[in-house]
Amino acid sequence: MDTNITVKCDEGLRFLDGYESKTIKCLQSEEWNETLTDCDSDRCPPLLLIANTTVDLSDASQGRVVDYNCYAGHHFQDGSYIDDVSCNIALTWDGYDDYLTNGCEPITCPEIPRKVHATASTENTVLGSIVTYVCEIGYEWPNASKPALTRCLTSAEWSLDEMDEDCQIVDCGPVHTVYNAWIEGSNTTYNSSFTFTAVREYWFSRGVYVVTTTCSSDGIWIPSIPHAIRQDFHFQNASHPKLLNQTMVEMNKELKVAMDNGGLDSEEKNKRNNKIKTRKKVKSFQKNRTVNPELLVEDLENPEILERDDNFDVQNSDALFPDHVPNTLSANWNSCNSDQGKHVHFNKNIDVS
Repeated sequence: MDTNITVKCDEGLRFLDGYESKTIKCLQSEEWNETLTDCDSDRCPPLLLIANTTVDLSDASQGRVVDYNCYAGHHFQDGSYIDDVSCNIALTWDGYDDYLTNGCEPITCPEIPRKVHATASTENTVLGSIVTYVCEIGYEWPNASKPALTRCLTSAEWSLDEMDEDCQIVDCGPVHTVYNAWIEGSNTTYNSSFTFTAVREYWFSRGVYVVTTTCSSDGIWIPSIPHAIRQDFHFQNASHPKLLNQTMVEMNKELKVAMDNGGLDSEEKNKRNNKIKTRKKVKSFQKNRTVNPELLVEDLENPEILERDDNFDVQNSDALFPDHVPNTLSANWNSCNSDQGKHVHFNKNIDVS
């Protein structure tokens, strides 16, 4: 047992598979691991082993045709999957050309097909590769269809049955009518914008007269399309003056304000409170101002100090408020509790309609 014996054919003769000698081994079962054939003269040399192929090596007799089969997913360089050789009368193998001896190679498809406004999920081109296409930002598959894909087939070609669709640009849909506002814009697709400008006496929110909305990659207008509302012109965040008799300024109606005497001692405050009330007039707005028109308040009786509880007349200056110009005044009091000038600057949102 476990004995190896080498058997060699006489000169010019070969075993059936083409070998001139063979080594056989006696197994523990008291049998030889291989049954030897007779030596004969009509045998070709042993077959070559070719990369990535299978072949039947058992018979190399004269006239024998032997097939080399590529492994699954492989092919010869000429695109075939099977090649053969034959043992000729001279006892040599015919058919060992370059395609065969170079062996089989993995099947690959050509360069991945490209799609407009989409990127491929992989650059792998071997057999069985699946490429999924992802739309660029701002683009989407038509009618919410599933993403396009392609596969590398055994024919070394890409499947095209699932690539019919192309990415299309996102569309946010039509812009609804916005009353009391001018609208600029026409395109409703991704990254396009519409600008809304409120007409006179309207705004979108306090102090906001122009809103621009843009079509996002999600197909939504951001910010949302606004609604124009009529201005209310309430005073806001007044620090120096404080309104006493009302909260909204109305044309040709008296407006009573109280000064903030912060920083004055009690005696000085009492002096201020005991002064005789004076009349004030709000001068008309300067013409052709485009932003923050200035409203001057003149002390007619005491030009040096603006008193507590002074009364003001608000005068109309309708012609000085052209369309689309915000009717706002900056919030600022100068020389409020000083004697450094005749005028103070009075600035707040004010209704001049």
